[in-house]
Amino acid sequence: MFYPRKQLRVSLAPLAPTRSISRSVQVDDGSVRLYKPPESKVQKAIRGLGASISSVLFCGRADDEDKLDIWIASGKSVYRFDLRSPESTNKMILTRSDASLAKDVGQDDEDVINQISANHAYLACTTDTGGVYILDTSSSSVEVSKMKTSHESIAWTASFIPDRPSELLTGGYDCALLLHDFKLRTLLARFDITPSPALAPGISSLPPFITALALSSQGAVAAGTADGRVWVGLGGVKSIQSESSRKNKSKVKRSRKWGGLNEEEGFFVKVGESLIAGLQFITPDTLLSCTVSGKLELHRLSSNLSSGSRSRQGDMPPGGLQTICSAQSRCAKVDILTSTTHRLLENQEPEIAATFAIAGLHADKKRGAVELWHLCTCPSNDNSNPVIDTQEEIEKME
Repeated sequence: MFYPRKQLRVSLAPLAPTRSISRSVQVDDGSVRLYKPPESKVQKAIRGLGASISSVLFCGRADDEDKLDIWIASGKSVYRFDLRSPESTNKMILTRSDASLAKDVGQDDEDVINQISANHAYLACTTDTGGVYILDTSSSSVEVSKMKTSHESIAWTASFIPDRPSELLTGGYDCALLLHDFKLRTLLARFDITPSPALAPGISSLPPFITALALSSQGAVAAGTADGRVWVGLGGVKSIQSESSRKNKSKVKRSRKWGGLNEEEGFFVKVGESLIAGLQFITPDTLLSCTVSGKLELHRLSSNLSSGSRSRQGDMPPGGLQTICSAQSRCAKVDILTSTTHRLLENQEPEIAATFAIAGLHADKKRGAVELWHLCTCPSNDNSNPVIDTQEEIEKME
């Protein structure tokens, strides 16, 4: 089941994606606030970065398990704060001078960063001018490189391909998904999403801007659009290796590039009538979606599609994405869905399989709000599917 836990005051800036189990981050008019759910008290704040906050994420360091960094995109710059350093631990409020790294990424003040994504030693940034940048955080100088191919409009989403050491997927307001080799800075593949058929003569649907992007650990991709559709690509899903192949890895040949943008291996599903605000894979075959109007749905992905059910743009195959359960946010407008935290608990009913959060405009339309949710499975449910409990009221934090 889904059930809301708390609702906190935040601004209308996007909620920061977090990979931390114990912390969430709220963004408010140029400041970042750290919380430790379910407590509503601010644990720490970061202020004075000079511009509004567009993206935040937590990231551990491969070379030091005791380090916990928070990366913040503000204007055309990115900042890194070490939250476990003695200096940070002893301060309630951090400022730009406390950053362990400050780096300009955009080429000018108009080249504002929209989203950041991390993968081991690399950080990807998308910008308003369509540029896609990579920061090599393993180098002492943290070198910045720009991909040779940019989006033709705003570059919005970015995600590294799992188990592909040099491949990055980005989506933008040019309605295109671009697959980059970020080490060579070259373009490997492009997939353009065409508009939905007209709703009626003279009435067209919204352009299919790419507004959300998620990749599963097995290489499936889900891209959400402004016209309420989700495109699921299965061409990059890892094939099941034989036992002999797993024992002798030298015989397992990696494909030259990830095949997730192969149109013949993908399909469209209409999730809602409004913009897709966020997508997250809970498991390799379970996808969570949220629309800007607050409609939450959990879907089960079927990769066993016959050749007849694989569809070209505009078609919806039967059974490709099955809706398991749904819920409705109390927010009047949702800005973003955070990364999901898996919390598998034994001997408890219901079982909390994941914790996630959404942020947006409060129902009173006068302030921002954050909702923390748990996705639960009920062992007593015969079909083992999650169910929705919409009876519990959201607790408002005044």
